[in-house]
Amino acid sequence: MDFLYSFVEIQGFGFNVLTLSFFGTVLLTIFQMLSIFSQGKLIWKNKNGESVSVLQFSYFAGYLFALFPYGIAQNSLALIFNSLLGFFCLYVTIGLWKYKKKIPNYELLLSGSFLVLIVFMIDLNSAGKEFLFSALLFGILLFSGHQLFEIIKKGKSGNVNIGVQKAFLASNTFWFFYSLFIGNMPLVIFNPLAFLINWEIIRYAKKYSHAA
Repeated sequence: MDFLYSFVEIQGFGFNVLTLSFFGTVLLTIFQMLSIFSQGKLIWKNKNGESVSVLQFSYFAGYLFALFPYGIAQNSLALIFNSLLGFFCLYVTIGLWKYKKKIPNYELLLSGSFLVLIVFMIDLNSAGKEFLFSALLFGILLFSGHQLFEIIKKGKSGNVNIGVQKAFLASNTFWFFYSLFIGNMPLVIFNPLAFLINWEIIRYAKKYSHAA
């Protein structure tokens, strides 16, 4: 029981912003788990990863696994629970490694290297963890952009499940307003940009789906 009381969400439990953000994180994480699992299931069922970005899902897996030691350092149940999404992203990544055709060697190398980000997060001190977390957060924009690039380059939506992006839109919206409330400027900047990229992924996936 003493272990549970070390978490900030337990210490501050009540009708307040901290508790609201915790339950919001849990609900959004479950929503994202379901959508990412559906993406992975689609790849494994069809044995095809066409137009799905290996770099996006492998980066997300690495980022989310790194979130686990960061969450422990921050005594945050919400961050630890959110890090479980990494297993779902890894499920997609392995499916892509197995079934996606003609993955460039540099993408295979990068996608494998992302999975060791957790080692850096464990070894860094508190200030280093904060810096790495912020840097990794904005890396999401780059590799989400790669998913958009994949769809446009191929000219078809392939096996992309836009339910993933819809879940991300919900998450971006929630965290934008929450970050405004608490005055967290990195999140205020990040979430509208991520929202825009995810919106464009949905738009182009629908466009090229009709074209196909």
